[in-house]
Amino acid sequence: GLFVLETEKLEMKMESRKISTALDVAITSDMMDVRGRGLEAEVDTGSFRILSNVRAVFNDAARK
Repeated sequence: GLFVLETEKLEMKMESRKISTALDVAITSDMMDVRGRGLEAEVDTGSFRILSNVRAVFNDAARK
């Protein structure tokens, strides 16, 4: 599904198609709201890892 990634600064490595930041991040969609500090993500797979201070809320829509 679609999601929104918010942070003040993001670095993308074109050769590996990975993005990262050491700053606060928020990733939101209809199904979740995930926030924390620091991010490593792979553009092609959509997988991501928040590095610290992680808080996540999953909405009921995710269970249906």
